[in-house]
Amino acid sequence: MTDIDTTALSGSDDVLGLIDYNSGDFDTDKMTNAILDADDEIYNKYSRPLASSRFLIDGVTLKYEFRKNNKETYRLDQVIIRLGDNDRTVLTESLTGVAGATTYVKDLIDNTITISTTTRDTSNGRWIEVDYVPMRYHILSKNKGALNLLDSSDVINGTENMPANIRRIVARIKRIEGDSNSVVAVGSDENRDYDPRDMPEISQVEFKVY
Repeated sequence: MTDIDTTALSGSDDVLGLIDYNSGDFDTDKMTNAILDADDEIYNKYSRPLASSRFLIDGVTLKYEFRKNNKETYRLDQVIIRLGDNDRTVLTESLTGVAGATTYVKDLIDNTITISTTTRDTSNGRWIEVDYVPMRYHILSKNKGALNLLDSSDVINGTENMPANIRRIVARIKRIEGDSNSVVAVGSDENRDYDPRDMPEISQVEFKVY
């Protein structure tokens, strides 16, 4: 696994899985540039972070939902406890599966994070802020990366002679971008000032059982 596989929105295996090639057919620089160019385009269009939320530590609950829906999440980019305008504590993912004083446990199926009793007690009444990547942007990245890679290899020679797999990739990109645009689109006067970078507050009423 290379650095690009752990830091980008998609990895080399993700991209190669969409096309009829293997890693030996492309040099590392070409693969890296294809993915990074795709990610740059996504971040420029949809903002960075791609999605954020926040919730209040209530002094009782250990497990908190960070999304309002059950759509799949690709990864968490940052989890912090907001102490003040310019002061924060960064929480990192636990490597043991147990939350600690400065670590959390994630569940990307149910879109929750679990904190420790120490964090709950010492940070009661403070906000936890989460930056995350919805799965649709991972899928968009690997499809755009695959298209960039094929384009750099002179496989794309024009629409009329475009191979079937490339047509499928292009159609998939258009569909995902259409779905993503509907999330951030301005639909009426009352939401004309909507900013996708705004951080929604996630109510935890349904999760008090934890």
